[in-house]
Amino acid sequence: MPAVTQLEAAEASSGTSLSRRPAILALLAAAILLPLWHIHVIDRDYPLPASRNDLIGRWVGTRAALHGKDPYSQQVFDEIQAAYYGHAIGAADHVPDQAFNYPAHLVVLLAPFASLSWPAFRLTFLFAVVPLLLLSFGLGIELLGLRIPPNKTALIVLLAFSSWPVLFGLRMLQPALPVCALVLVACYLASRQQGA
Repeated sequence: MPAVTQLEAAEASSGTSLSRRPAILALLAAAILLPLWHIHVIDRDYPLPASRNDLIGRWVGTRAALHGKDPYSQQVFDEIQAAYYGHAIGAADHVPDQAFNYPAHLVVLLAPFASLSWPAFRLTFLFAVVPLLLLSFGLGIELLGLRIPPNKTALIVLLAFSSWPVLFGLRMLQPALPVCALVLVACYLASRQQGA
């Protein structure tokens, strides 16, 4: 192929990719912003107090256990209901029960943070889980053996992080998020041991 034809082909292909760039950027922006908008709409149409999340019952149960109470007792159950709903719940209230429905060893994992106030505990959870999720997404790509340039890896990690399940999990302070991230990190480390 003559050099002039190669040059023309390169210019044509770069022109095509440049003309597609706004569409690609618009799709990426939509993929990142639509889950955020969905969470916003859910919060706007079905507002929940900050206490209505999946973590508060674990925090109350852990604090109770560290003070010598049984986290599965009726007293702690009532405390969790009051913390979650913002008031004591009676039999006439038709709401789902909130309880410490986890194995007792969760107390050991949360014990270092149980002395924190609820707002500080929530913030600590978010500050710990966000980088852990980002790290686990990046390690997941490596675990799959994909050879992707760093800028594209960062984009994939951003898209994974901004997906609806992750954002809603963060909104609900879902304790499964750090567990899933740590399992992925453990799988990555195990694969490195086998490869060594």
